[in-house]
Amino acid sequence: MSIKHGMRGSPEYKAWSEAKQRCHNPNNSKYKWYGARGIAVYDGWRNDFAAFYDHIGPKPSPDYELDRIDNDRGYEPGNVRWVPKSVNVRNRRNTVRVFYKGRAVLLEEYADAEGISYATAWARMKKHPHMIEGEPRRRARGCANPNAKLTDEQVAEIRNSTERTKILCERYGVSRSLVQGIRRGKMRSAA
Repeated sequence: MSIKHGMRGSPEYKAWSEAKQRCHNPNNSKYKWYGARGIAVYDGWRNDFAAFYDHIGPKPSPDYELDRIDNDRGYEPGNVRWVPKSVNVRNRRNTVRVFYKGRAVLLEEYADAEGISYATAWARMKKHPHMIEGEPRRRARGCANPNAKLTDEQVAEIRNSTERTKILCERYGVSRSLVQGIRRGKMRSAA
């Protein structure tokens, strides 16, 4: 088969060739994430680089990569585009998203909005599983500190209670040391 387009060494040809390898060559190291999942190169492009190139056009700059808009669909008309690497990184199956202030955002965006490091955001998400689908829940507890585990009224109840520490821990969902600290007068309010 002769090549008529003269673009064999071009970045566009390389992107097309690599997509075919990922999708159709079981010996390719990335096949498990593409071909094995049913991702394929559109039949009309698989053996016709010129048709692929006619659809997608030239790569806008060296910083751009071939991207599938919907990661569960193949390299096909309407599902491929050139995007900057920074956008492509965000469009991966393993990109972590959380629900924050009413919309799905990347964990990185959540960290920026909260003024914390990505590592801290990741740790919060892992330590507090409710962050996977939403922002950290801040329960209204009727006190000045929305993160307090107890209200001022609950602190007073614990301080004045004659019940066993273990029972109070279970009732209020707090640690033994917290209950003991309240009883010793180390904590007077839910600040």
